Amino acid sequence: MAAAEAVRYSPQPVTVLLDDKDADMPPDRIELIRQDLGIAGSDLRMRALPVKDPVTIAQILRQERVTQLVVSRDCALLRQPGADALLAALDLPVTITP
Repeated sequence: MAAAEAVRYSPQPVTVLLDDKDADMPPDRIELIRQDLGIAGSDLRMRALPVKDPVTIAQILRQERVTQLVVSRDCALLRQPGADALLAALDLPVTITP
């Protein structure tokens, strides 16, 4: 998993961006994510995306002070109009996973 690999080499907290419908994720599911990524509890933040437009996502990523973005190739973000401009504007390393 590319996200777990990135976490291993970075002391930064991890922010998981969730679809708004997944915002009320049960604690056991959050714990599984934590375990899969191999991170401590306080180093994991969950953020729901109320809308998926590139401008809002860029604002959230800046608020979170993201230093690297790991995103699935299947992520809806990459299918949004303006996704290329978003990725270019972020000015940070981006890993797209299969």
